Amino acid sequence: MRRFLELLVFLFILFSISCSEIVENSPNITVTPAEIDFGPLDAEGDVDSRTITIENTGLETLNISNILIEYGNDVFTITDIDDIELDPGEETDFDVFYDPITYEVNSGAIYIYSNDPT
Repeated sequence: MRRFLELLVFLFILFSISCSEIVENSPNITVTPAEIDFGPLDAEGDVDSRTITIENTGLETLNISNILIEYGNDVFTITDIDDIELDPGEETDFDVFYDPITYEVNSGAIYIYSNDPT
């Protein structure tokens, strides 16, 4: 019989730089959602995914130099992004996959590095 335990999984999306205000004539990164809860998953085969959107809400081109998973890279994976340069108003998506291997709580962080100066 498969054991189902409730896993509370929080994946926090962090920025390399604080994104609280727009600097005049600069790119501004906006990432949604800022937090993911995958909810309960069975460690014996369940896999779930969520889509993350990166948008340039600034006035200049946003250059994304790297996206890294910290804490949890054995159970979390991400897809590549389509665009590493986003003009003002443009957005791109990537997916985060969660594939638990045990019945313990897992958490992780995604760091998105860009030229956003704020």
